[in-house]
Amino acid sequence: MQLGHIALFQAVLQTGSLTAAADLLHISQPAASKRLQQAERALGFALFHRERGRLVPTRQGLILQGPTERLAADLQRLTQLAYSLRPQQQTGVSVICTPTLAHSVLPLSLVAWRALYPDVDCSLATEHTHALAAALVAGQADLGLTLQRIAHPGLQCEVLAQGQMQAIAPAGFWSVSEAGLPLQLASLGGLNMIGLDDKDGLGALLESHLRTLEQPVKISTRVQTYQLARHMVAAGQGVAIVDPFTGLAGSSEVMQASAAIQTRPLSPPLFVTLYSVTRTDQTLTEAQQALLSELQRTAQTLLA
Repeated sequence: MQLGHIALFQAVLQTGSLTAAADLLHISQPAASKRLQQAERALGFALFHRERGRLVPTRQGLILQGPTERLAADLQRLTQLAYSLRPQQQTGVSVICTPTLAHSVLPLSLVAWRALYPDVDCSLATEHTHALAAALVAGQADLGLTLQRIAHPGLQCEVLAQGQMQAIAPAGFWSVSEAGLPLQLASLGGLNMIGLDDKDGLGALLESHLRTLEQPVKISTRVQTYQLARHMVAAGQGVAIVDPFTGLAGSSEVMQASAAIQTRPLSPPLFVTLYSVTRTDQTLTEAQQALLSELQRTAQTLLA
């Protein structure tokens, strides 16, 4: 299969129509029909059959769907990387951050930054820390944000802010007098908790503390992100320990949309640090540096 065949195959899978696929690829319908015929002739079997007015993949087409999707995604990433290397794109800003920060610090920072740089291209993406580091090294992003320090010879970390991990519970779980006080870590013993995937650095740190409790906690549900933990708590599924940005009530419209929760800092405190990550050989542009400064200001304001 040639790349043109794969592009058309993916477009038909997405649209279910040769005409719509042609529009998606900005080619004529006859050209799309000819390309599909060429692909099927080269392969020796049909990729689609018509069912109720739609093109539906054949058995062979279904087998090819997964591998061609992965190839198409790789090609898209290659295109984005090549585009980022063009000299005229050096004034743009490409940010990659962990999901937690995409729901709190990043949106608020962009509001003020965009007022200063309304015409600068900006692309945003979320990844967990390991994939975030790989994307930065590969040049797929200019600036990374994470709550874990990254040790890599090609990357440098800068501390932007520091806060305390927070315990969160459904509204009304703690009395008014209790809610105003730090939560002793030992008092978590016996509670039903939403656990964080222990492959996460902060999750592993938290698990090590919880294992030292005289009365162990009950973790029947584990999640991969702090946002999902927050939503589970808001739904009444238990108590969780989250980063300070997730724990901030009403820090963004996204968080306001979830059901009310109660938040208490832990005692003794567990500190977490917000890092910016850039390549060691990288010189930030004015717009990139301005966004970094705004991110730091916003994070420190939220934590204050």
